[in-house]
Amino acid sequence: MCGPKFDWRRLFLLGFAALMIGLVGSDDAHARGRRAARRGYSTGSVQLYPESDLQYAVEDSLQAVAQARAEAMASLELMTHDIHAYASVPSWAGRGVGEGIGTANVADPRACATCIVGKYVVADAHARGRSGMVYRVRFFR
Repeated sequence: MCGPKFDWRRLFLLGFAALMIGLVGSDDAHARGRRAARRGYSTGSVQLYPESDLQYAVEDSLQAVAQARAEAMASLELMTHDIHAYASVPSWAGRGVGEGIGTANVADPRACATCIVGKYVVADAHARGRSGMVYRVRFFR
């Protein structure tokens, strides 16, 4: 054989390290959804305003988008901001609109917490998955 000996062990370790980096860097919202399924709840991590200070001014066009996204999450039982990558739902609600998502194993969907990323709630939708988990999507301005 001509040339240096090929180190298969080094190649295996490099591939294994790349795989681990890919798994650790997975979508945070999706990871929260997997943990929530085990615990039975998930709370939003961002809260700019207390729940009691929120003002509701629902816009019909945004409500339809939020409902479609909630139903897609429930049908796939997958909580992620990137649900449009897994289902044919709109990927963007509009300029100046923030999205809060959450999942919980509760009877009342309003008890399902989401991130609060604005003071005005312009859409609030929920759907229940096959396992009974509630998936909630809220849009804020």
